Amino acid sequence: MLLDAGTALAGGLIGISLAGWIGQMWDWDSETIRLAQWYCVLVIIPDWTGTWTGILRLFDRFGVMSAQGLIASTVKLIGAAVGVSAQWELAHFVSLSVEVSCSALEFLHATSFDPIRAC
Repeated sequence: MLLDAGTALAGGLIGISLAGWIGQMWDWDSETIRLAQWYCVLVIIPDWTGTWTGILRLFDRFGVMSAQGLIASTVKLIGAAVGVSAQWELAHFVSLSVEVSCSALEFLHATSFDPIRAC
């Protein structure tokens, strides 16, 4: 788990630091640069879950991983459709993605320890 956390943190920090530089190079406004940096924070969290996924794979709980991915993707798709029809700004789409991803990962984290508790 320490290796998962370390590589996720390194990747996220590199993304956060490069977002400002790339944003200036491509003439992004400060709001878009800030949103890109927040999105890089989101990259840290899923990459941290390698241990949780490994536990579910060891105990043949592929259905849990499939359900989590399907539900999260469906909620994002519905949210994006609502956002397009309501003419959301970019910040709302990023917020939706962050909230759904964090909720899905919390579900994955909570369910990954069920097989261990049953032993």
